[in-house]
Amino acid sequence: MQRQSSGSHVPYNPTIDYLRFISILIIVHFHAVSPNGWLAQGAVGYFEIALVWFFLSGLERRRQPALRAIADKTRRLMYPFLVWSALQILAKYLQSVITGGDFIADLLSWLPPRGTFAQLWFLPWAWFVIIILLILSSYLNFRIKSNKFLFIYLIIFLAISTYILKLSHNINIAQIFYNCLIYSISIMSGILIYCIRDNVSKMVLVSVVIAAYGVVLQWLGLTSSQFWVPLLIVGALLVPLPEFRWTRRLGQMSMDIYLVHILVLGAIGSVLGIPTNTTPGVLLAFVFSIAAAAVMQIPAVGKFVH
Repeated sequence: MQRQSSGSHVPYNPTIDYLRFISILIIVHFHAVSPNGWLAQGAVGYFEIALVWFFLSGLERRRQPALRAIADKTRRLMYPFLVWSALQILAKYLQSVITGGDFIADLLSWLPPRGTFAQLWFLPWAWFVIIILLILSSYLNFRIKSNKFLFIYLIIFLAISTYILKLSHNINIAQIFYNCLIYSISIMSGILIYCIRDNVSKMVLVSVVIAAYGVVLQWLGLTSSQFWVPLLIVGALLVPLPEFRWTRRLGQMSMDIYLVHILVLGAIGSVLGIPTNTTPGVLLAFVFSIAAAAVMQIPAVGKFVH
């Protein structure tokens, strides 16, 4: 979930951050209530495609040496993973003391293969994706100019995506590996959209084709909102909304809400005793997560948790 660069080569686009904020609220709602995995899958897919787009565009602009780029991304992704993993483990211990629960059983359900580090699975997965993209960038320029190659890539993408969806319905694997498998669809679509970034009409056409194919798959019983996300991303890139003083901060807060919201949900349920699958619980989850993220914008706090 990387922030968009506001460098001179790529003008800042407020729409990306607005959609990022909406997407994280959808994910918070899903973790609080779990009523609509379809919508939440699209929200996670949005962050996946944004990850691909902004990493590759940043790599193209900065031309960092490979080892320096790996070190930078490892610091930015794995440090928060370690910090927030420690905080979640501490919270589970305190919760067991307060409620008399079984700390070891709770911890084992959080750790793979039974668990996914809660929402934190995304960080090592993003690190892995970035390493793969970095390796590929040594051999590819991530541009498709030939309509023939674009058609071939699109067909391959649709075929692999269909296979992944079919496989996900019939395979019994650890949830963390399931997440990586299912969201590889968004990684592939993000690469495809990025490869045709120089041609707006192709971006629009390809994103519409992907969305239409998603409708067909849904009719066949293979449902995933990830197929709608490329169209959303392309629309956001083409239609920048007005920027306000707080817009860029909103993008950073989205990342912080992602990091903190599981702890907030636990506190609402265990400390306040309010079920998070109720309207008051969801509203409190939104308010407290946003408030905690706002505190994390203070440099003295943020340097320890980012």
